[in-house]
Amino acid sequence: MYFEKLNSLYSEKCVYCGMCLEHCPTYAVTKNESESPRGRISLISALNNGDLEVNIRSLTHINNCVLCLSCQKTCPANVNFQNIMETFRNKNFKNLSHKTKISLFINKVHMILKITFHKIKLL
Repeated sequence: MYFEKLNSLYSEKCVYCGMCLEHCPTYAVTKNESESPRGRISLISALNNGDLEVNIRSLTHINNCVLCLSCQKTCPANVNFQNIMETFRNKNFKNLSHKTKISLFINKVHMILKITFHKIKLL
């Protein structure tokens, strides 16, 4: 898969404190670090540094973020999570194959349904 590196990555501000975890709906449902803001920042940094190959699994974790920005509001380091996610997605998702885009879409819908049912269960 083609991957375009980000010239400026604002993820260096993240201190990986974990304050964002309890506010992230995808992490609340999965308890998977890769489905958390700091996990996504780690994935994007690893992809950007060439430490991780681009694959459907890493892209799914990044794409599953619903951009509610609850993490950004609670971040003590003031990481601009929205900028990191939007920049990455805008530069890299446009080059994906149609099949990959459909797969990411289906995975995202599945995640949104999980979040919805999780919230209903909490009522």
